[in-house]
Amino acid sequence: MIDLENLMVREARLTKGPLGEDFFLEHILVVKTIALDLAKDLDADVTIVDAAALLHDIAAVRDYRGIANHHIEGAAIVRGLLAGENYPSAMIEAVCECIERHSAPIAMGEGSPEAVCLSNADALAQMLRPVYWLYYAFRVKNFSFTEGSAWYRSRMESHMALLIPRAALVYGKIYEPIYASLYGKK
Repeated sequence: MIDLENLMVREARLTKGPLGEDFFLEHILVVKTIALDLAKDLDADVTIVDAAALLHDIAAVRDYRGIANHHIEGAAIVRGLLAGENYPSAMIEAVCECIERHSAPIAMGEGSPEAVCLSNADALAQMLRPVYWLYYAFRVKNFSFTEGSAWYRSRMESHMALLIPRAALVYGKIYEPIYASLYGKK
């Protein structure tokens, strides 16, 4: 079986788009760490969570222009990639479900425990790594200061409101001082 972490490192290094090696280090690896942490509490399959976390943004890394549908395109890419490496079909479908559902935090019961882990971890990684996401707002999306600040604040607040209770409890302790340093106390 293919080493998925090395695959994503290569993808990030080869991209001509804005989501390169820094994105891998500042987002994908952070998502993986948080998702695996959540997996322990949610009794999720860590093999599925690990694979989905590493591959969840493969479509955006390959072609940033498709960012709006990267969750759908990513699942299609991963389905072919894992099938080509002879991964079990049940695992492929479980990983692809996670990728398809990762764009906003989902609650328990709205998807598999693995999809809940990935979607919440993806949101948390965006909230807990403000330097990268402010760079993204200003350099990649080319927002003005006011637009970028408002975009990131809205993203932080909406993601926090949707997190599962366990994620909000544990990671809220990290989020609150970050939010306060950027925008003041709520």
